[in-house]
Amino acid sequence: MLGRRFLPRLGITVQLMTLRDQLANARRGVDRLRHAVAKAGSDAYAALCEELGVSGRSINEIPDMRMLRELVDRLEARSKGNAEAGTQAGAENGDGQARGATSTRLENGSHRGFAELRTVLLSLARQRSEGSRRPIDEVSAWASNGSFRYSDIGRMTEKDLPKLDAAVGRLKETASSSEF
Repeated sequence: MLGRRFLPRLGITVQLMTLRDQLANARRGVDRLRHAVAKAGSDAYAALCEELGVSGRSINEIPDMRMLRELVDRLEARSKGNAEAGTQAGAENGDGQARGATSTRLENGSHRGFAELRTVLLSLARQRSEGSRRPIDEVSAWASNGSFRYSDIGRMTEKDLPKLDAAVGRLKETASSSEF
């Protein structure tokens, strides 16, 4: 009886958490854009903005997250291309890896994939929670086989990617069943 009274609040909480994640993603995107502009130079940024039809005078003039992502990806690719042209091909560190391989890998997508996977997990858990009329915390714990709870999702990092992936897989596999 008491749980029904608080169900609408749970929906708002999920929406607010999703919004918080989207704002955090936007902030990271803006930070990456500023870093890429510093690396590639303002002339390269101005040329790219002209190419994409964005004024580029202010961050506020970027219309949406897709355009922000496009700007960041292209500018990082340009600055990476300039950096590779200025270095010797095949330069390695003591571990036999190309210098900057780890940071480039992270800058070029794995972080974005993590954020997207976390958003998918939150969405699937919310849907399952609403459909089964169970608390979202319970659904999250079930999907992860107890390895994390709903309250832990916001604090997860890329090292938790396998846990997120397994939970999303479990939620997708059992989407049409009444297992939970």
